Amino acid sequence: MNITSLIYMALMIAVPGFFIVFLNYRSTKKKEAKINHLRKFAEEQHSQLVEVENLNDYLLGIDKEKSMLFYADLKKDSFQYISLSSVKKSTIKETARVLDSGPKVTERVDLQLLSLSAQQAPIFWNFFDIENGKLQLSGEHQFLEKWTGIINQQISKMKP
Repeated sequence: MNITSLIYMALMIAVPGFFIVFLNYRSTKKKEAKINHLRKFAEEQHSQLVEVENLNDYLLGIDKEKSMLFYADLKKDSFQYISLSSVKKSTIKETARVLDSGPKVTERVDLQLLSLSAQQAPIFWNFFDIENGKLQLSGEHQFLEKWTGIINQQISKMKP
């Protein structure tokens, strides 16, 4: 093998490696920017998020000291929050339909927050909607199972 072949082989390995590292760096920066949007919103509400996580264009964060839950839908540029002192329980709400051929098709997946007050309707924060052009689930259930556990644990800590 001559030196030209070695240089060519090194470039063939290095160039794709560079692009993989660059794409990973860019993805990490985008994720950090999304999370910083929610952190800034929480700070405007005088809260400090101790746990924040994103799934696609949706974010959830919690201030455990003040028992505040924060949600962001970045597609709609929508930011919301709720005090967990007014929430009885959180659950996953799945809306599905059964096709004529038999399989079940999930149309929506929401985080449902049930109010302590019987007169107040539940709050739904959307994480998947087939009408938004996304046809396949990509970890929404696992994400929401984790967060319903975090939320319900925080609610149980607040009860006397």
